[in-house]
Amino acid sequence: DVYYYLYEKWGLDIFNHIGSSEQSHMDLVLNLMNKCGIEDISLNDYGKFSNTHLQELYDQLVAAGEQSLIDALKVGATIEDVDIFDLDKFASETQNESLLEVYEKLNCGSRNHMRAFNKQLNSRDASYTPQYISQSKFDEILNSSQESCGS
Repeated sequence: DVYYYLYEKWGLDIFNHIGSSEQSHMDLVLNLMNKCGIEDISLNDYGKFSNTHLQELYDQLVAAGEQSLIDALKVGATIEDVDIFDLDKFASETQNESLLEVYEKLNCGSRNHMRAFNKQLNSRDASYTPQYISQSKFDEILNSSQESCGS
């Protein structure tokens, strides 16, 4: 939802493209939840979340992204930074092959998104400093090629 909001605000295609990709990621997770019998408690209202922490995070990210296009791109990089950090943590805590496969597909997409946001920032003489993953992991991601993440 953050990416779609930022696309409406700034009209930069990266937000729409990555927002669509994130929707595919959510569909992948929803499919896994359905297989595991986990209830989907998400709301279908744009920008509205049943989880108060997620609602607060959404509101904070949108507010930051409204300040300038550079800030919006940094919000995108921050989202991917958090996603990579969380997915690495989740993967380290399970042996379940189905979960590991989904986590890796999501992580692959997030690495590609991080590269894309970094490229956009660099083209505007700006940069992002990772807040969650290590600087060495961040550098490793940026110094590697775009990945094919499968379907």
